[in-house]
Amino acid sequence: MGLRFYDDPARRSWSNRFESEAIAIERANPLTRQLENFCAVIRGTADPVVSARDGLQNLRVLDAIQQAVRSGQASTVAQ
Repeated sequence: MGLRFYDDPARRSWSNRFESEAIAIERANPLTRQLENFCAVIRGTADPVVSARDGLQNLRVLDAIQQAVRSGQASTVAQ
């Protein structure tokens, strides 16, 4: 995977070039990886990849999206 970035935040500009870096990634089925992590957490051999707080916030975002779709109005996410 290719990553492009500014090495110095002060250089962020459409007119400045990005730095580039190649990153090796492991291809895997995300649902399989999620289940493997879940099982390891239950066994006590790993920490959750996503915290309960992050999971709750994700559900809040999804709920806000559903409300917006139903109402046709913008929705906010409760904190």
